[in-house]
Formats: sequence, C-alpha cells, structure tokens
Amino acid sequence: KYMLPRKQGTLVSIYGAGSFLNPSSPTGLYAATKAWISSFTRTLAKELKGSGVQVLGFSPGMMLTDMLTSPTVIGENAKKMMERYGFVLRFLAHKPEQSAEKLVKVLASNRKPFLEYRQFKPWTPFIGLLKVLWENITRTEKTPEFKLQFREAYKFEAKK
Repeated sequence: KYMLPRKQGTLVSIYGAGSFLNPSSPTGLYAATKAWISSFTRTLAKELKGSGVQVLGFSPGMMLTDMLTSPTVIGENAKKMMERYGFVLRFLAHKPEQSAEKLVKVLASNRKPFLEYRQFKPWTPFIGLLKVLWENITRTEKTPEFKLQFREAYKFEAKK
C-alpha cells in the first residue's frame, strides 16, 4: 500500500531453524512455520521484482531468547537430545543484539532487490569451538543460563 506507489522500501522476514528445509528436531512444528516463511519470502521477492521494493530474508542463527533459554521438551527422546544443550548454547548461540546490529549493517549496504542473508556461516561451529577452547584455557567459560522444562510424551491408548 505504501511502498509500491513510492517504488521503494524494504520488507524483512526473519528466518529460523527449518528455513532452509533442513530437519530441525525436536522443534519440527516451529521449523515448519519457518520453512513457510522462507518460501513466502522468495515468492514475494519474485512477485515484487522490478517494483523498487527490496525483500530481505534474514537468518540470525541461534539467539539467546526465551525460546532457547526456557525450552520445553516432550518425551524421553527429546530429553535425551538435550543432554549437551548447555554446550551447544555456549558455542553456537549469541545475544540478540549481535543479530540486530548485523541486520542494520545488511540493510544499510544491500542494493539487491532480493537477498537472503545467513548469519550462521559454515565456519561458525569451528569459530565457536575455538572460543570455547580459549575460554576453557583462560578459565573464563560461562554457559548461558537456561531452564529446561520436561513433559511426558502423550501415550495413546486404544479404546477396547
């Protein structure tokens, strides 16, 4: 309504786990919604091509938000997957402010009509492991605080 008549503006979609169609257990439903968002964003970019309106799909990676710091897992399998959760947070997750700063920089420098930007790069886990190793050597390690909540899996009982 406002951007098309002016032939300018930027629409930003925030991607998440599942946006690039990789399995994301134990957060399958969340990942499915993010897969939809990435598909919608790509379609919107195609429909707006040549209009002057930019479309940006921004994937911030793992941010230390309530979703990660207060997760609820259901069932023993999911609980088992979370055994090393603190370590994973320690070497992969970051503060939301870091992603916000990166998003502002990407918005300021982008000239393309459509861009998908991933903050999580192929080398991110390696850099994270080096960071953890350095923290261990210097004894400055700090696992992000989180509270894991657990619920029993639903048990289906057939009626007799």
